Amino acid sequence: MKAPISRPSAWKLSWALAALAVLGCSDAAWACNTPVYRYAMYNWPSAPYRVFHFHRGEPAEADKAVNAAIEALSENRETPTNIFVDSIDLTKTDLDKLPKPVKEAFEAHEDGEPTHLVFTPWGVKIFSGRLNKDILKAMSESPARTRIAKLLQQGNTTVLLFVPGKDKKETARVQKEIKEVIRRGASGEIPIDAALALPPTPGADGKQPDEDAMAEAAKTKIATIKVNRSDEAEQWLIRSLMTVESDLPELADEPMVFAVYGRGRALEPYVGKGIDADNLTDVVMFLGSACSCTVKEMNPGSDLLFKWNWDTTAEVL
Repeated sequence: MKAPISRPSAWKLSWALAALAVLGCSDAAWACNTPVYRYAMYNWPSAPYRVFHFHRGEPAEADKAVNAAIEALSENRETPTNIFVDSIDLTKTDLDKLPKPVKEAFEAHEDGEPTHLVFTPWGVKIFSGRLNKDILKAMSESPARTRIAKLLQQGNTTVLLFVPGKDKKETARVQKEIKEVIRRGASGEIPIDAALALPPTPGADGKQPDEDAMAEAAKTKIATIKVNRSDEAEQWLIRSLMTVESDLPELADEPMVFAVYGRGRALEPYVGKGIDADNLTDVVMFLGSACSCTVKEMNPGSDLLFKWNWDTTAEVL
């Protein structure tokens, strides 16, 4: 992995990717012959965001409607959403039996008792207050997330999600670095096992793939999307991304690039000067590599909230 990462978390990502590559190659039981990004799409269901609804006795009608809407989102087979609601009657529930982060967030709420708390799959609170259907819609879907899902469905190894900082020169520099990585992928310059994109055995005519077929298979599809922090339609996406690591809110002025793959899983970002074509190439190599640990929890990344049918996407890849 490359060295010029300017923050500990980016170092952690680089070392994690390297360690996973070694782990996957060291034992066939932990390895597979499918690239990480495809294996993730085929085998790793998105972890749910948890909504905790607090009430005393019979819930208010408006809250019942919101809870029903959340259940409808999670149970919709055509466009399911990785979200789940827990209804907690405070007249019957001991707060000490709740997960510690939930109990602490409930007790720390400054404006009386919160009606809803929303937590990411990795246990970070991203909302405290009262949900309504408009908030729920913004929370569960947005133009950028729909675009990301479509790009992944088109077979891209990853979508490089770029969140610009305040420095316009840095924004231009990062966009240039991303463009270079995409160029490398399209020209076949990123080292991957091209055989993974070909049938495992020769065709019916018994001939091995020719050089042109191998050259085409060696190309790596990479996409990108830019999401500004000020975009009102993407506030829930930004809010989730900024909790992938605890120190990201402190770096709000810096540009960030998150590699999104699988069923909407975002890797820890490269930030500021740590964003360069070589580092991003390392990420693409990891995601395109067959030498990987197949256990989801042992792979880096955090699941984002998507309203999307990933099973259908997996079927067309």
